[in-house]
Amino acid sequence: MHERIAEQARLNHRTMNAEIIAQLQGAEFLRQELDRLRRLVDALFGSNAFPEMNNGQE
Repeated sequence: MHERIAEQARLNHRTMNAEIIAQLQGAEFLRQELDRLRRLVDALFGSNAFPEMNNGQE
């Protein structure tokens, strides 16, 4: 994992710490977007329309 992050940091012209922060921020954005889309699906189709979407929900 260390090598993967180091390579990504090099490609993005960042330090490893900056790359880790950028990846964490990206993951948080995706988590928020997924939550927003789940709420939209629930509003459009009802909360039981796609029960597999609720698996692993925090």
